[in-house]
Amino acid sequence: MPWDAADAAGTFGLNFIPQLIARSKFITFRYPVPVRDWELHADFQVTAVGEVTERAAGNVLYTGCGPDMTVVGSVKGTATFASDTVDVSAQLLSNRTGVGAGEAVTFGARGEDFQLRDAGRGNGVFMFRLPVSYKTEKVSPSSGEQPIRHVQDISAECVGSGGLSTPPKKSSDCGVRDYNSTLDATIPKARHVYLADEVPNIYGLWKDCGTMKLQPADPPVAPTMDGCQSPKVSGGRMPSTADIFDKSKKRLEISGTMSCRTEGAGSLSTLEYNWSLEFCRVENGKPDC
Repeated sequence: MPWDAADAAGTFGLNFIPQLIARSKFITFRYPVPVRDWELHADFQVTAVGEVTERAAGNVLYTGCGPDMTVVGSVKGTATFASDTVDVSAQLLSNRTGVGAGEAVTFGARGEDFQLRDAGRGNGVFMFRLPVSYKTEKVSPSSGEQPIRHVQDISAECVGSGGLSTPPKKSSDCGVRDYNSTLDATIPKARHVYLADEVPNIYGLWKDCGTMKLQPADPPVAPTMDGCQSPKVSGGRMPSTADIFDKSKKRLEISGTMSCRTEGAGSLSTLEYNWSLEFCRVENGKPDC
C-alpha cells in the first residue's frame, strides 16, 4: 500500500484528490491481512496531551532621544495541555489513476467523510479537532531562569518623537493561569501527523510579568508550523495501515516534537514542544482498550 500517494506539496500536504474509499476484503503487505469491513473502516476514541516551553530574553540599550533606557530581562512560560476525548474514524482513501495514484489512510471525525482541506498556517491537511485545556505558568528573572545564553549587548537609536524613560516598577503578577482552546490534528507530510493550536485570541492573562513577551505566542499554545523560525520537527509517524485496521491492536499512539529559535538584535526567543495522541479502538460502540 504506497503511502507516498499522500505526498507533501507545499502546505497542502496531499497531492491527490481521493476518488473513492477502497472496497476490498484483503490488503497485501508481506503477508495477507484479513479485513472484515468492506470499506476498510476503524473507529477510535482519541485524547491528546503535550507540553510547550517558551523563553524570551533581551539586552538592549536605547539611546538618542531623552534619557537612555536599558531593557534587560527574560521570561519563561511553560504550558501543559490535555484534551477532551473525541470520536474519530480511520478510512483508507484511494486514487487509482493519474499522477499520485495510490492509497493512504486518514483520520476524521466519526460519521464525516474525509475532505481534502488545507488547515493553514503551514500545518498541512486538516483531519479532526480536539477541545483542550491548558495550565500555564509564566515567570520573570526574579523568580525564574536567566536567559539560555547571554544575549548580545546592542545599542538602538530612538526613533520618533518624545523620550524614553524607565516605567515605574509594578508589583509582579507572574504565576499560573488556566485557559481553554482547540487543537487541530493535521497531515503535514506523507505518513505523518501534527498537532497544532488554532492560535486563540487570549491576551492579558498577566499585566506585569517581565519586560519581554513570549514568542511566538503569549500565553504559550501548541505552535503552528509557521509560528517560528528555524523549526526542527521530529516524530509524528502515522501507524502502519496493518496496525490501524488490525482489531487485535487495541491502543495506538502517535507522538512528536518541535523546537524553534528566533534571534534578533539583542534578543533571543526559543520554543520546545512535545505532544502525544492516543487512539483507543472502539468495537461495537464501546472502547476496547
